[in-house]
Amino acid sequence: RIAGENNQREWQFSLYYTAASTILLACISYLIERSLRQSVLQQALLKHEQKRLNVVLYNLLPKECANQLLKGVEGSAVEYEAATILFADITNFKVISRQLNSGAMSVQYLNDVFSKMDKLLDEFNLYKVETIGEVYMVAGGLPDVCSKKMHMSEAAYFALTLRQFANEYKWRGEGKVDPLQMRIGINTGTAIAGVVGKLLPRYRLFGDTVNVASRMSTTSKPGQIQVTETFASELKSRFDFKSLGLVKVKGKGMMQTYDIVGVAEKRRVSQTRQSVAPKQLPSILDLISSSEDIPYPWATRSSVYERKVRGSPPTTIRRRESAVNLFALRARSQSPG
Repeated sequence: RIAGENNQREWQFSLYYTAASTILLACISYLIERSLRQSVLQQALLKHEQKRLNVVLYNLLPKECANQLLKGVEGSAVEYEAATILFADITNFKVISRQLNSGAMSVQYLNDVFSKMDKLLDEFNLYKVETIGEVYMVAGGLPDVCSKKMHMSEAAYFALTLRQFANEYKWRGEGKVDPLQMRIGINTGTAIAGVVGKLLPRYRLFGDTVNVASRMSTTSKPGQIQVTETFASELKSRFDFKSLGLVKVKGKGMMQTYDIVGVAEKRRVSQTRQSVAPKQLPSILDLISSSEDIPYPWATRSSVYERKVRGSPPTTIRRRESAVNLFALRARSQSPG
């Protein structure tokens, strides 16, 4: 009898021990799995935040400069033998600010204009350097080097696009303001670029080319795209220029300058496309607000429009050539002279 009771107790103890061990192992497994899940989640969140940080950084600095900064390496200045600098200045911003009668609304107005210009810039092989007050600055041929005539042509096409954009822009916020007026200046030549500062580092451009481009903007009139003689002589076969005569430029004296009227006759779109009346061409603002998917990585919104309206096969549409000529044709038809 005693032996039977002992066996029963041993059996109960063994049962309880097994159950307790199973529960303990289950708890340990749960804790380990939970820890692993949290670790994986934290790594995923860390990667996500790192990507967000990189996106912000790449928007502020060129990718190469941003990567050097992330590695703790100080970037050195780079001299570019051929670069094109463009300044676009909102001429009547002070008047518009007084009309809005609010500092916050003035900033909102400026943000709306520059945001739309950013969307237009996405269609061009140009780099946005910075905005200085009401001045928008872009560069071609840096930091990604390309052929001289390519970045010069891109800047000219972008300038024509901006001029048409200024003609079409309408403020939809509170208050009534005067129509947007913009003056643009372009110059080409050597330039030095590099990241300046450790606290709030900025990608800056230096050199006489930059200074002259700025003067081209400040000495031009609303609606003009004033360029230097060097720029005009390089692109005279691609664009039509109108002489502005001798202009006094600070630090340079008298300089011969030109206004870009439009795309040269032989560089314009085909005879079929030229027959389209300007009023039938797409609005710059419509192209900006379009959310239509772009089927090809090189295709612009305007080239998609051409395929839909004229039924042109995608293979016949050259990158940039047909896309920007729509802007240039409108600008040419509405510009004086």
